[in-house]
Amino acid sequence: MGTGTKLIFDKMQQLHSGLLRFSSGRQKLSMLVNVVDSSDAVVQFSIDEKKYPGKLVNKPASLSQVTPKGYLHISGTISIAEQNNRSVLNMNVSRAHWFEMKKKNNRQWLEQTFFYR
Repeated sequence: MGTGTKLIFDKMQQLHSGLLRFSSGRQKLSMLVNVVDSSDAVVQFSIDEKKYPGKLVNKPASLSQVTPKGYLHISGTISIAEQNNRSVLNMNVSRAHWFEMKKKNNRQWLEQTFFYR
């Protein structure tokens, strides 16, 4: 495992919440999710099953989190994982990107420093 991949997995394990984005028909939806667990290429999170019953299963989605130091963007496919009688979904990660906040004088920008594919 390379240094970049290890850093991405470390960032994924530090996730507590994030913005999940997905498409449902012609609609693009987003919701805040709480991350339950994260391993090398899987992120588990809980959702409100009443709002989105089964709309996410086997669909592509992305999960984003912004921190003062940077931005984590994860893309993957959603699958179901039951855990203690609550709705927990898995995101099988296909890509993950870590962008660091750069600053010079009065300018700020994000620069991609690591990615996982």
